[in-house]
Order: sequence, then C-alpha cells, then structure tokens
Amino acid sequence: MKLVIKNHTAWNTPDLRKLLALAAEKAGVKRGAIVRIQVKTARRAWASGTAYYGTHGRPGSIQITIPKEPVLARVARVAHHLFLRAVGARARDMTKEQLSCTQDVPWIQWLEIRPSNHDHEEDDEQEVLGAKYKLDAKKAARAAKLAHAEAMLKSANTRLKRATTLQKKWHRKVGALRRAKEKA
Repeated sequence: MKLVIKNHTAWNTPDLRKLLALAAEKAGVKRGAIVRIQVKTARRAWASGTAYYGTHGRPGSIQITIPKEPVLARVARVAHHLFLRAVGARARDMTKEQLSCTQDVPWIQWLEIRPSNHDHEEDDEQEVLGAKYKLDAKKAARAAKLAHAEAMLKSANTRLKRATTLQKKWHRKVGALRRAKEKA
C-alpha cells in the first residue's frame, strides 16, 4: 500500500508513516491501495479524525488530528479506527472496542514519534511554487489533448474519404452490372 501523507504537525513524517502503515495493515488495507492522509495538529489534548468510506482495494481518504503532545497508543487506536472506516467498515462491522477506540494496540510497543527537524513554513512556500508548476502542467496537458484530438480528427476524415471512395466504386459497379443485365 502507498500512504500519501501530508504532515502539518511538528512530528516526524517517517515516524507517523510507520505508525499509520501498521494501523492500515491491521485494518486490512490491500497492498496495492493508495491512501491519502492529512495529519494536523489538534487544539485539544486528544486525537480524532475523519475518514471517507472506500473499499479494501480503493480506500477513502483520511484526516487525523493529533495533539501537540501525543499519546502514542491513543493515536494508534484512532488511526486503526479511521483505516477501518476508510476500507468501508460500518459501526455494525466493528467490535465495541474498535468503535470506541479502546482496543489493544500491542503492535506499537517499539514505535515512537519524534519531533520533526524542519520548519513547515518552507513546506507552505513549496506548495505555492508547486501550484505554479501545476498550472503549467495543466496547460501542457491541455495542449497534448488538443494535439491528440486534432490527430484523431485527421484520421477520422481519412476514413471518411476512403469510405466515400468505396461507396462510389460499388455504386459504379452496381450500375454497370444493371446495365449489362438490361442488355442481355
């Protein structure tokens, strides 16, 4: 599975990726699936989040908020719950512990979440620059689509001309055969 993580917190992204990957694995996300995750800092002292329904092969996206001083077990429980939601689990499909985020998470005992070393203001600047490149990429994509459409139009016109030529050929052939039949 591929986790596309947009980290807006002061916590290390690779550490969050390890935690989220384990939670996704425990929730049954398939190997080839791509999951988009947005991680934000919570204003409260607990973790929470939102998940959009999907399936095991095409899970929905997830937004998780973690506190400034995260309790690793709580974050893991919420992440597991959100991944269950993202793969399509409803409340009736979950155990009481999974639904209320109180399940045991022994798979996190060797994990830790360390503070990040870089400034997120740089990320915001890069996003602004990225937006410019996205616009250029959109223009290039439109130009490529236009070139493709023009080529396909030319090909269709060629097929039309060939079909018209064949129609004329067979029209002449039928006319000649009718005239030959009338003479006989």
